[in-house]
Amino acid sequence: MNQKTNEIKIGPELVSILYENTNMNYDICAESLIKIFSYLKKNVEKLDSTDFIQIVESIKDSISDSNENPDLKRLDEHFNFLKNIKEELKSGESSYLDCEGKLEKVLYNIRNILNNRTSLKNLSNYFSSNREFALNLYEIWKLSSKNHLKCTIVQLLTVLFYSDNAHIEFLYLNTNILLDLCFILKEQIKLRDFDGICSSLICCCYFFSNILSVFPNEIIESIKQMNLIEDVLDLIEENDEFVYKKVSEDNFRPYFIDLEIIESTLLNHLILFTLSLNSKFSLPEENFLLQYLLNFECNSKDFSVFGENLVSLFNLEEDPLTCFKLSNPEGTQYSLYNNCTIKMVSDLFSSKKTVNATSIFYLNDFKVLIDVIIRKLNNLSADDQIRSDYLSLIHLIIRNSSYIQQMYRIEDLLSCFNMILNERDEYTIDQDIVRIILSETPELLNNND
Repeated sequence: MNQKTNEIKIGPELVSILYENTNMNYDICAESLIKIFSYLKKNVEKLDSTDFIQIVESIKDSISDSNENPDLKRLDEHFNFLKNIKEELKSGESSYLDCEGKLEKVLYNIRNILNNRTSLKNLSNYFSSNREFALNLYEIWKLSSKNHLKCTIVQLLTVLFYSDNAHIEFLYLNTNILLDLCFILKEQIKLRDFDGICSSLICCCYFFSNILSVFPNEIIESIKQMNLIEDVLDLIEENDEFVYKKVSEDNFRPYFIDLEIIESTLLNHLILFTLSLNSKFSLPEENFLLQYLLNFECNSKDFSVFGENLVSLFNLEEDPLTCFKLSNPEGTQYSLYNNCTIKMVSDLFSSKKTVNATSIFYLNDFKVLIDVIIRKLNNLSADDQIRSDYLSLIHLIIRNSSYIQQMYRIEDLLSCFNMILNERDEYTIDQDIVRIILSETPELLNNND
C-alpha cells in the first residue's frame, strides 16, 4: 500500500477512534480533528504539509460517506424502519398502538443524531438523494394520533428543511403539508401546548419564507377559513406570561436558528409567523391577514401588542426573517422584498383605513416609525435599494395616516428630502418618489414655512 493510500485511510480511522471513545457525533469528531491538523500544519515545521492536506481532505470526505460515517448508517436503518412502519400502518397489517413505542424510540434517535451536528449542511447531499425520507415522515405524521409524536415529527421535518431546502418545495408540491401545518398550529394553540406551538411556528416560518410558488386561491381560502390568524393574534394580545416564555433548547429551538437579533420568546415567534405569512402576498387586497388587522371597526379588537412588537422589529438593522431564509443551490436567497417588517408596515399603511387604526399603532409607536425612517434616509446611500423602500413607506404614511395633522419631525424629514433631491451625480428613482410626495402634499412645505 503506497504512502498516499495510507494517508487517505488514516483520516477516517482517526475519526473512528475519537467517535468510539466519546459521545460526539461523527461529524463533530471530524470537524475537531480537522481543526487539530490545521493547527499542526501551521505550527509544526518538520511535518510534511502535503500529508496533512491529504489527511484533512480524507476526513472531510468521510463525513458524507455512508461507508465511513456510522451516523449515516444509523440514519439509513432508522428511515428504513419508518418506511416499513408506514407501509404496515397504511395496509392495516399493524395498528398505531402496536408500533407506537418503537416509533417513539426511533424518532428520538433520529432527532439526537440530527440535533447535535456541527453543521446540518454536512447532510445536504445525503438528504438530497433521499427525498422519500421527508415524505415518509410526513405520511407517518398524518397517521399519528399522539400529540408529542406529531410535535417530534414536525421538528424533524424542520431539520430536513434546513439540511436540504429542496424538501420544502418537494413536500409543498406533492402533499397537503402547508394546510396540515396550519391546522396543527391551530390545534396546538387551542391546547396551549407550548412545545407544539413553537415547533409548528418554526416549521411554518421556514415554509413561508422559502416556498418559490405562489399560493393558489384554494390554499389561501382554506387558511382563511381556519380562522388561524384570529387565533394567532388573540394569543399575541393575551400579553401574559405564557407568550413571554422563552423558547429554549428544551422546547426545541434548533441551534441553527439564529435569533440573536431578537429575544427568542413565543411572542416573537408568533410575530415572525405573521411576517412570514404576510410575505406571501404581493397585493394587499388578497391579503386576508391585512384585511383582518384593518377590519377593526367590525371585530372591535385591539392589536396594540402586535403593533408595539412590530415597531420593535422595524427598528432592527436587518430583516428578522433572515434566519429562516435558506440559500438555493446557486447560493442565493429567493425573496420578493428586502425586509419583511418594511413590507408589513407598508401593507398596513396601503389603506386609508390605517388613518383611524389606533388599535394597531399608538401615537408613540407611530412616532418611532417616523424616527426610524428618518434615521434610515440619513444613513443609507443613493445606491442602496432599501432606501427606496423607506421612501415609499413614508409616502404611504403621509397619504394614509394622520401625519399631516401632526407633522412630527417635519424639518428633519424635509432635510432628508432635500438631501436626496440634491444628489446630482446620477438620477435615482428616490428623487422621483420625493417629488411625488411633495407634489401630492404641498402642506408639508407650507407647514415648514
